[in-house]
Amino acid sequence: MKLTVCSKDVQALLERFIQIPHPQEDMKRVKNFVLQEIRPSLPDGFFDRMTVAEDGALVATKLLGRPEQGEAGRGNRPPLFLFLTYGATYPAGAMKDPYTPQVLHGGEWGYEEDVIRGRGLTEQVASLAAATAAMNALATSQEWSGRPIELGFATTVSGETGDHASAEHVVSMLGRAPTWTVVCVATNCQVGIGNKGRVDVHLETQGKSSHSSAPENGKNALVDACKVIQVLGRETLPVHHELGNATLTPIAIRSFPESPHTIPDRCSVTLDRRLNPGEDPSQVIRSIERALEPFPELNISVQPGKYMYPNQLDPHSPLCLAAVDAVNSNDLNGITVYQKSAQDAGYFTHIGSETLCLGPGDRRFAHTEVEVVPIRHVQKMAQAYLDVLLTLGKGDS
Repeated sequence: MKLTVCSKDVQALLERFIQIPHPQEDMKRVKNFVLQEIRPSLPDGFFDRMTVAEDGALVATKLLGRPEQGEAGRGNRPPLFLFLTYGATYPAGAMKDPYTPQVLHGGEWGYEEDVIRGRGLTEQVASLAAATAAMNALATSQEWSGRPIELGFATTVSGETGDHASAEHVVSMLGRAPTWTVVCVATNCQVGIGNKGRVDVHLETQGKSSHSSAPENGKNALVDACKVIQVLGRETLPVHHELGNATLTPIAIRSFPESPHTIPDRCSVTLDRRLNPGEDPSQVIRSIERALEPFPELNISVQPGKYMYPNQLDPHSPLCLAAVDAVNSNDLNGITVYQKSAQDAGYFTHIGSETLCLGPGDRRFAHTEVEVVPIRHVQKMAQAYLDVLLTLGKGDS
């Protein structure tokens, strides 16, 4: 008999998670959401260990099946499968009734079926509800029939922080890198096997102040900063067959002193460098330094900022094949896709885990006043999550 997810459980979780505000700028509310909503929604007594850290991160593990006689004694551990979920949402902003779940017909948004509306659905919340429902369904099974697997379920309290600190914390709580990781975020039910990374680049030029009525007496750090941007803009950046060009985009500039009629003696610039799979943040910083070496007169310093690794998963890997099959078997569109946004998937790949992103929700509705997701998509994704785990439990990889 196939292990199945209860559709009513999925919808109940969706409504419950929408009703409790947990915006990323209010960490107290996010922590309370994890403690008072997510933890009690997971199956009682199912996990071998469940820990909620001081910062609010939740990690639960469960050994499924029994290692063969002698395996544990030799120190061999079964593969670790992790579902990574997120507990913080984008702020409500101008969205009307963001925390009142509403079931509507989706025709206005291109869906010929019922949708549910609420803040965070098209980024984290729908995937969180689906993964939680999958855990509840798994807990109803009397016995695991597959090979031994250690199951991990984690919820981080991070929002859009721009780094992997929360993912690193989850791994430290697990005590080892997962064998497989499913990052439960919105991919419109498609299998996200690659995404760009990012590194923030902080540049500073040094000049000499003077009164702006006599600019020849100074050295304008702002002008030099503009020259730096031009120099770097001429660099040829790598091209990926699916993600296109890596990019280098100026996103902030500020000159000092901030005084009227004064030539600035210092100017800081922040660049957003998007990384294609295969690029490393530290190597990219070094390439920027090399590009600027021929211009010592600009007096430039280069400092790395926050970064996130890019990700690329082999489409023939066991995890990808299992995910595509699970999504298609549940009447969803199981094609593989690449995303330009930076994700935690890159970190898990960096530490040796097969990793993909997968979840319901179309990101074109993210951060808008009409965040909606088809209820059926969430119900089917909950089953797909469970099926990926069951498939890998049968394999030899």
